[in-house]
Amino acid sequence: MKINPKVYKINKAHRLLSKYPKSEDICKAIIRTSKLKFNPKFELKDSDYRIYIEDEVERDGGIWSLLYSFKTPEIESEWSEFFPANFIEGIDFIQQKVSVIFFIEFQSHLYVIIGGNAFRIIQPFIEDNFGINIYSRILDPENDELISIKTRSITGKIASSSNYYKNDFKLIDHIKFGTLPTEINLKLDSKSNDYFNFLKKNKNDNVQIHVSNSLKFRKVIEFKDLLEIVKELKYLEELDKKDYLSTYEKIDDINFIENTLIEKLVTTIYEDINYTLSRTRRPVNKFYFEFCHPSRLENFYEADYFQLIELNEKKHIMFKQLVDRNEIYYEVLFRAIERFGNQISYDEFKYFLFGVRIRSYKNESKKNLTSAMFLHHFNTEFEINKRPLFLLDNNWYYLQDSFLADLNRNCERILKTYRAPKTLLQITWNLSINNTEKKYNLQYRDLKNYLVFDTITISGIELCDVLYHDENTLYLIHVKRGFDSSMRELYNQVILSARRLEESKSSKEKDYLKKCFKALVKKEQNNQIKSFDDFLKLFNKNH
Repeated sequence: MKINPKVYKINKAHRLLSKYPKSEDICKAIIRTSKLKFNPKFELKDSDYRIYIEDEVERDGGIWSLLYSFKTPEIESEWSEFFPANFIEGIDFIQQKVSVIFFIEFQSHLYVIIGGNAFRIIQPFIEDNFGINIYSRILDPENDELISIKTRSITGKIASSSNYYKNDFKLIDHIKFGTLPTEINLKLDSKSNDYFNFLKKNKNDNVQIHVSNSLKFRKVIEFKDLLEIVKELKYLEELDKKDYLSTYEKIDDINFIENTLIEKLVTTIYEDINYTLSRTRRPVNKFYFEFCHPSRLENFYEADYFQLIELNEKKHIMFKQLVDRNEIYYEVLFRAIERFGNQISYDEFKYFLFGVRIRSYKNESKKNLTSAMFLHHFNTEFEINKRPLFLLDNNWYYLQDSFLADLNRNCERILKTYRAPKTLLQITWNLSINNTEKKYNLQYRDLKNYLVFDTITISGIELCDVLYHDENTLYLIHVKRGFDSSMRELYNQVILSARRLEESKSSKEKDYLKKCFKALVKKEQNNQIKSFDDFLKLFNKNH
């Protein structure tokens, strides 16, 4: 039999595992920790698991593994409530599922594959982004073919995005600034990449992988293939990690995180109490953040209501239920003052925050969609020792030193590939006269073949600042003064406007473009374009 497993890696340094010197003890501890949560009387017996050892030549060491299987409690299938009772009388709708956990170790590196309902058992103990970290050691940007990628945005108003590509889209063409990859599906180049060769049918065959917190191959494999994969993974982990996939570097120093970064987060929220509760004030140093669940973003956004839970006398109790997630932050701070008074101390506030949890639900289900600590929901940016740091999905990141080099390299490649006429923007920007982007852009409103869209925002999206068209080509120009943090916002602006433009062009109503044209006419910036049909024809040109 062949299967298509995901390979995870166990984090032996986890605080609940670090005290165990042997892998067998680690595996048993993982199983017991999860099982005891649901059954305080659980005991792991020798008959519950099997240990497998494969002897290898001396230079390779050996493969050690432990297999644990269990059955879920018997439950009645949901189909039993679908049919009329008299129609299904005597039919057995009881079902049970077998789940497996297979730990496999090679030279002190402990990996695991699962089946059935076993993920919740290993989830707290797996390495974050293991698959992505493996790929970062073997990637070839110019030759690896990107099939799809899912990213989380550190900056801008897009929380996450998923992109799917047609044939022959290379990794190097993916724009990575301001984002962190969470899932990547790609084909390794068959010529420059000889990793996992034993999975190829022939030398020209591509190995297709899906990487996230795990590694999965688009191929069913046998048991012997799994052993070879584990051996290969161990050697790949010894390669240097490349910083190509993102411009951000994860911070792993636990002491720095707990003693400095988390303290910074709590202090910032503490100092924001008066500004937030007054609501009418507009502080100069406003605390900007995105609030969402650290791993189940879609579920959190789609929830119908939220329960705010506090720790009170060693018991978790609900103190508020909301339908608007944007009110969660305010209500938590309000509850802190309600409990401890207006003169709440920092230590009291910190103690309170560490006991607050947020749970989200759908109306039709009593089972929570998401559940996590209040403090784990923040995505934001800080500056410590004059260095920017980012908090995203309960992980902390530095901006890599290679950021500017990467930016320059990609800009150079894009500008060489997509050359724009040197006379595209004819007017020199005299900052002493036109000291804002708007003043500069408006100088083009009456020039031939120019349209000015500055300040025209439809559904929160600005098509461009200045539009220029010649006989064959249409140029959508975004104008920015300076090269600073606004570049991060510009990236999102360009992506959003391009996407909305393509959606509107392919739709029957052309609603977004119609609204853009109406706004141009209203502001008297349509510059000789008399009708919507003439305006629409501009977008049939190359752009």
